[in-house]
Amino acid sequence: MPNMRYAPLVYTIGVLRFPPIPKIEEFKNSLLGAFRKIYPQFDEISLNFVRANITVGPDAKSQIDSRELKMFQFASPDKTWAVILSESHFGLHTSKYVDHDDFVQRFREGLQMFLGIPDLSLEWIEAIGFRYVDLVKPLAGEPLGDYLHTWVLPPMPGVEWKMEIVQG
Repeated sequence: MPNMRYAPLVYTIGVLRFPPIPKIEEFKNSLLGAFRKIYPQFDEISLNFVRANITVGPDAKSQIDSRELKMFQFASPDKTWAVILSESHFGLHTSKYVDHDDFVQRFREGLQMFLGIPDLSLEWIEAIGFRYVDLVKPLAGEPLGDYLHTWVLPPMPGVEWKMEIVQG
């Protein structure tokens, strides 16, 4: 992999999930006040989503429901960094990732602003996760294998490919 000196990172997101905060929209003005200095670009976002719960086995059941999720986004002036909030999520995403320390510091600062909202009553978290998205574009005439390990490359057409799970 001699051709990739720097990771081609195009997008990064960190998300913290917590038990739902009832009526988070009531905190809108406090949230605007907390984030406005660093993230002054404000948007309200409504997403429709479907959730399916399916169990298998002799007592198989399925439950499907849909609902609208309201989110607030507070973005930097150039919209390369933004905080996303919903009733059960705090997130930070960017297209201008510098390094891990910078991202974690910004995540921590945003979370402190969020937790500083009076009467928010966030007592614990359920999950935290980070995702990094790379975009690898080989130069003309160069194979993708010069950029990535063979184990992440897709199988070649016409070549039998088997996946094996090894425990240990």
